[in-house]
Amino acid sequence: MINYEEIPHGNYLCNIAKAEIVQTNTDHTNALKLELWINGQNFAGRKIWDFLCIRHSKPYVAEKAMEKYKNLLKCLGDLPTATPPHELIGRKIIAEIETINTWPSVIKYMEPM
Repeated sequence: MINYEEIPHGNYLCNIAKAEIVQTNTDHTNALKLELWINGQNFAGRKIWDFLCIRHSKPYVAEKAMEKYKNLLKCLGDLPTATPPHELIGRKIIAEIETINTWPSVIKYMEPM
């Protein structure tokens, strides 16, 4: 049974269930959309989404997203930045999750143990 309580701040082992490039609604730029499923603990099966606007009209948004993306790739075994999104699917990652404005958000990624 899936627990729908608020996910407390912490590090969670997750599977990357979906990874795709999508177009944003606001400025029609590209973003990497990730769907993570939490493994183990009390929150197994819960889904978390991360949305990295790697190409954005505001340079600081794109820079932060690219920094987070490079960190994700490093944690997955130093994958190159040209790695297609579908190659991320099925991989395990530790995600630091914090609930911000009632929505669980990925703060950063860490290597799985």
